[in-house]
Amino acid sequence: TLVQPSKVLARETSIMSLEFDRLREAYPDGSWAKMILASLNEEPTGDRDKDVEKAIALCVERGVPRDVFSSPDSFHEYVNKLEVTAHRFAESVTACVTLPPRSRLQRAEALSRKYSKLITLLASDTLVDPVEIGTLLAEHEAELTVARLALAVSANKKDATFPGSLRDVESRFGGDVPVNPYSREPVSYRQLEDGRHFELTIPRLGALPEVNFRSLSPVAAE
Repeated sequence: TLVQPSKVLARETSIMSLEFDRLREAYPDGSWAKMILASLNEEPTGDRDKDVEKAIALCVERGVPRDVFSSPDSFHEYVNKLEVTAHRFAESVTACVTLPPRSRLQRAEALSRKYSKLITLLASDTLVDPVEIGTLLAEHEAELTVARLALAVSANKKDATFPGSLRDVESRFGGDVPVNPYSREPVSYRQLEDGRHFELTIPRLGALPEVNFRSLSPVAAE
């Protein structure tokens, strides 16, 4: 079955909110610097003052004004704004994944450009990459389509021969054979070795990967 990206994103957004809450509660006397280092996949130094300086320096490198760290109020204000932006980003990605594959990828690329600063700043497991999730979902849909077709073709094998075309398996899908989710065109189907095995292909389209299935030849199957 297809993954449910909206549930995944909702869970990630909840985790992200908890992290923001922890940051606000920890500043300035708690382990906020270690939390920032961890979110940026950086190792703490073991010295609290050095951790603070390292965390601030890394944030400044990513575009955070240094004066954000001058007082609890300025820090909390910045984190609040960052959280609002992060939630807006998550909502945009959720809407994005409901689009058809090609439109989804185009929208995902636009979101990556729009929120590039946020993605750089929150380079952690709590922030999804819209291009990555868009590509993975499209590939997953293509794989599911090919799997359904392969099962239908195999179920219609007669006298050691697979069907001559996908039209021969239409009844398995109520008259509508699944199409290439990238382009909405028919999936490529070929009989091989005089119909003794077959191949299904959804060709690469831009950044969307090729998905291919080839049944075992009689010799290989033995």
